[in-house]
Amino acid sequence: MQSSDIGVMAKMMSDLYTDIMEYPRYDDGELEKLMFGLLENMRHPNIINLIAFDGKKPAGFFIGHLAQRKSGKPSLVGVADDLYVVKEKRGADVGLKLLGEGLKWAVAGGAEAIEAVAQHGRTDHRWESLGFKPYAVQLQMPLDEAQTIFLRHQNAKSA
Repeated sequence: MQSSDIGVMAKMMSDLYTDIMEYPRYDDGELEKLMFGLLENMRHPNIINLIAFDGKKPAGFFIGHLAQRKSGKPSLVGVADDLYVVKEKRGADVGLKLLGEGLKWAVAGGAEAIEAVAQHGRTDHRWESLGFKPYAVQLQMPLDEAQTIFLRHQNAKSA
C-alpha cells in the first residue's frame, strides 16, 4: 500500500467496519483515526498493508502483523488482522491471493505459525473453511451491563 492509496483503503475499510463488523463500532471519526494509524504504520517492519486492484479498481485488502509471544510456542506468529474483498470480486480468488502474499511476508519475517482474527458468528466460518482452527474467543460486554451484573452480585454478597 502507498500513501496515495489511503482514499481507496478508507472506502473499503468503511464497508468492512460498517457492513460486516458489529463490534467495535466505527463512526466517521473512528475510521479517520484508523486511517491515520495505517499511514503511521506503513513503514513499520512488523506490519503489512496490501491492496489488490483489478486494473484501477480496488478489489480488496489485507492487513496483518507479526506478533512475538513472551512465552509459549510458536513464539513468532503472522496474524491476519483484516481481509476484505469487494462484493463484485468475492469468489474470484482475490482473498486467497492476498493471503498468499501475506503468508510469504510472514514466512520471510520468521513466523512459525499463522493466525487470523475473525468475527465470531460472522467471519470465523470463512477462516475455518480455509483450514484455520479456533483456539480462543474474545468476548465483549458494554460497561454499564457489566457494572449492573457484577457490582450487583458483589453488593449482594456484602449485605
